[in-house]
Amino acid sequence: SCSSSYTSGTTLTLTASPSSGYQFSGWSGACSGTGSCSLTKNGNKSVSASFSQLPFDYSLSASGNISVTAGKSGSNIITRALLSGNTQSVSLSASGLPSGANMSFQNNPASPSAGSTLTISTSNNTQPGSYTVTVTGTPLGRATSFTLAVSPRSVAKLSVSQYTIAGTRMNNQQSFEQNTTLSYVARVSNTSSVAEANGIFVYLQRGTTGNDYADITNATASLDSLAQNSATNLVLSSEFPA
Repeated sequence: SCSSSYTSGTTLTLTASPSSGYQFSGWSGACSGTGSCSLTKNGNKSVSASFSQLPFDYSLSASGNISVTAGKSGSNIITRALLSGNTQSVSLSASGLPSGANMSFQNNPASPSAGSTLTISTSNNTQPGSYTVTVTGTPLGRATSFTLAVSPRSVAKLSVSQYTIAGTRMNNQQSFEQNTTLSYVARVSNTSSVAEANGIFVYLQRGTTGNDYADITNATASLDSLAQNSATNLVLSSEFPA
């Protein structure tokens, strides 16, 4: 509170200026309303100004867009900024992810002005393209958006050699009689210098061209991935079908 003395007939204009985080609620006493207060000094007068704290509010922002190759992951940081009121915990969620992608947050929920790392992981089957991802905060539903750019994955080049027939190591295509039992060790090499091979599937066939090819029953092996410029042995065995 404060007090001052003025000569009779003096006109005064009072203006209420709230501190940060507060709002002016109104006058009481010799003035009313929420506008400026104009007084003419013709006696003792008392005026009070009321203020109230602003309600909790915040904003969200993303540190940038995310660009990944299909099958890989990328991240950015979502930051909460306190705009008014007493701080509260804010929980984040994300929408707009393409099929085959999933997300995770670190440091969530958290209070402003904390940041949360958002990591988006894609699969080999995630379609290349540009996607708008929206991150929403609870409570109040404040949101921010960024672009997720998915590029096609590089295709690895593979070569297969070193297979065994009846104990004899072979390195070229062979023809077999039906009911022949085959023991097969495939040396699979990733000869690409730029790509990891994923979802490798190796099988034996008979025939040489076109429709003559037929899979040999159960003569298959699979491998999740094979790093650049590396090789591995896959063991297969089967009875040649009739």
